[in-house]
Formats: sequence, structure tokens, C-alpha cells
Amino acid sequence: AQGVVDELRRAVSASSGDGGALDLSLERGAFGRALATDLDTPTAALALEWAAHRILAAAERGADVRLAQQALREMAGVLGLTLDQQRPQPEVKEGWEHHRKRFATTGPA
Repeated sequence: AQGVVDELRRAVSASSGDGGALDLSLERGAFGRALATDLDTPTAALALEWAAHRILAAAERGADVRLAQQALREMAGVLGLTLDQQRPQPEVKEGWEHHRKRFATTGPA
């Protein structure tokens, strides 16, 4: 899983060219359909991975990938992934710490 996240991060940070813009409408559609189908997150995650592959390949060719990168960030955000950050946001860490402490004092339900 870490390798996929690393690839997604490489895709959103790849240098954009000034060639034709990359269109991720197919990946966006697949992502949306997957989540609409009983929250099929494995398929949604595959759509993110396909998008990352396409962004990296297009960037290599000098295509303009800025809009595609934004689309990837937005799709990843739906699943709670923040691709531009290496560490969780402070409020996420605080929330998990709160739950961890509560679990430690009450035990499993």
C-alpha cells in the first residue's frame, strides 16, 4: 500500500509541461461509479492508481498535467488521503489520540 501512496504523491508533484492537457474524465468516472456501488473502495483506489500512472506518463511526455493533478488530489481527498503532506494533519492526530485514550480506559465494546 505504501508503494501506491508514494506513486500518488509522485504524480501530484510531477513537473507539468506545456503540451496538451491530460484528461482524467475516465478515471474520475470510474472512481465515482466505484463509490456509488456500495462504497467499492478497492475499485476506487485502483482508479486513483490508474490516474497516477497516466499523470506520470503524460508528465514524461511534457503534457500539461496540472488539472489532472488537482483531480487526483480531489479524488484522493474523498478517501481521506492528503497527498501533499507527508504527515497527518494535527487535527487528525489529535482525534486518533483521543480515541486511543478512550479505548485504553474503556476497553473494547
